[in-house]
Amino acid sequence: MSPEGVVAGCALCGASAPLRRSHIIPRFVSRALQVPDGPTRALLCGGCEDRFSAHESTFARVVFHPLLAAGRVIAKYDKWLLQFSVSVCWRILEERLADSAPDTCRETWRQFLASQRSDLGAHPVHLLLADRNAPPETIAMEVVQSDRESFVYAKLGPVILFGLSADSDAGSWQGTRVHVEGKIKPRETLIPARYRDYLLSRAGRPATA
Repeated sequence: MSPEGVVAGCALCGASAPLRRSHIIPRFVSRALQVPDGPTRALLCGGCEDRFSAHESTFARVVFHPLLAAGRVIAKYDKWLLQFSVSVCWRILEERLADSAPDTCRETWRQFLASQRSDLGAHPVHLLLADRNAPPETIAMEVVQSDRESFVYAKLGPVILFGLSADSDAGSWQGTRVHVEGKIKPRETLIPARYRDYLLSRAGRPATA
C-alpha cells in the first residue's frame, strides 16, 4: 500500500502520479451520521479522486440527504448513480482484496469507472433503502465469498448496496438494480432469500467500516 503523496500507479486509470488518500466509504456519510470516519487508502490520482467526488456530491444532494431528512426520496437519476454505486463497491474490493490479483469483477468495475466500457456485464449493483424500523447499523462494508455467490455489501446509513461478483440467483432481483438511468421511488422490490437472510444476520452487528 503506497503512502499518500508518493508517486505510484493510480488503481483506476493506471497513471503514475501522486496518490491521494481516498475514503473507502465516502466521508459525507460519516459526517452526516455523526460517526467516526471509516478506512482510507492511497488509491487514486487527483483526477480520478475528483471524478469520484463529483458523483458523491450529486448522490449526497439528490438521494442521501433527502432520505435522512424525510425517510423517503423520489428522484430521477442518470449515469451518476451507477458510477457512484460502482465506485463504492469497487473501492471496498480494492481495500479488502488489495493483495489479490484483480478478478473479472474488479476489472469490469474498474473499466466502467474509467470509461473503458459502458456496462457492468455480469456484475450488477443493487440499491436498497433500509427499513427505518430495522436495528441501526450506520456504516458497514464486507466482501462475502462462498460456493454459491460472491458479493460486496455496503451500508451507508439509509442506503444499502449489493455489488454482485457471482450470483446464482441473478434473475430473482426485482426493482433494485441500478441502471444507467431511472427513478428512485417507493416500489415493490424482491431480493433472493439468502440476501434477505444475510441482512437479518447483520442486525445487531457492530459497524465494520
